[in-house]
Amino acid sequence: MDPIIQYAVFAGLAIFFTGLAWNRQKPVPHFISAFFWIAFSLANMAAAPDLQLSPVLSWLTLGVGLILLLRGVWLMWR
Repeated sequence: MDPIIQYAVFAGLAIFFTGLAWNRQKPVPHFISAFFWIAFSLANMAAAPDLQLSPVLSWLTLGVGLILLLRGVWLMWR
């Protein structure tokens, strides 16, 4: 798959599922959004250097994914 299309798809799905996760407050949407944020981060790291916005953005989106993953675990065990 073209890296630009993959990058855009992961970004769009990450934003969509994050909104869904914060609206529903259930663990499954949090896990799905965490997966897409982490995939978006890895796609940003793996893309050609001219496609990367910055390494800081990659680590920031990875952190958002980990936060949503931990929140999903917290909601699951609450």
